[in-house]
Amino acid sequence: MVRQPLPGNIKDLGVKLFNAQIIGDLNAKRYTTAIVDERGRFVWSDAPTLAIRGRSQYDRQYVRDVVYEGVARARAAAEKYLCKPMLTKFLIPMRKDVANAVMQMVQEGAITDAFVDIESVPGGQITGKTKIKLKLSTAREIRNIEIETSVTLGE
Repeated sequence: MVRQPLPGNIKDLGVKLFNAQIIGDLNAKRYTTAIVDERGRFVWSDAPTLAIRGRSQYDRQYVRDVVYEGVARARAAAEKYLCKPMLTKFLIPMRKDVANAVMQMVQEGAITDAFVDIESVPGGQITGKTKIKLKLSTAREIRNIEIETSVTLGE
């Protein structure tokens, strides 16, 4: 995953770039880059994935990691609402808990903003299925990621 430390035997990167535009250009050309984090460690900054560039929002490892983390936190926050009836008195606190869990990523510096919405789906009163819509704004580049996942209430 991105933002993980490089192996301990790497002590220097050889080339030091401090210009965010150059690093962004390297990322756009699908190079893997490493940076020095706030604690002075060398960490992977970003890397290309096998997704088709320009056709998928998952063409960068950083974006994939942000989405994975956001969805994992949203699902974990919604877990305590499983087996509850699909009533407004449960959906509103579920939305607040999911939003709080995802907004922790803002404090950690992974994203700059997030929007969370909870929607019931047609037939959801019977199946107990509920959609969680996330809109995440990445911290390192101007990119909004929209993702939809679901949890099943009442199973």
